[in-house]
Amino acid sequence: MQGAEPYEPIGCSRCSGSGYRGRVGLYEVMIVSERIRTLILERASVDDMVAVALEEGMKRLRDDGMQKVRDGLTSIAEVERMTTSLI
Repeated sequence: MQGAEPYEPIGCSRCSGSGYRGRVGLYEVMIVSERIRTLILERASVDDMVAVALEEGMKRLRDDGMQKVRDGLTSIAEVERMTTSLI
């Protein structure tokens, strides 16, 4: 993340020492376009569907998390914690 200053949580009594207030979701949404619909009907592999979805602009879960790091909403450590088991 060139040029970004990553957020690191600092706890307080209001957040019970977590450094976070409330929750922020990380999202990966795949729009079912005509191309994706065709792949589904053809019983294509998930990898093929994901490749097309990425071509069509889908953001991966980790990418959404890193954008939220850049926006100062969460930390790199939290994104890693929430997405590492998915790789």
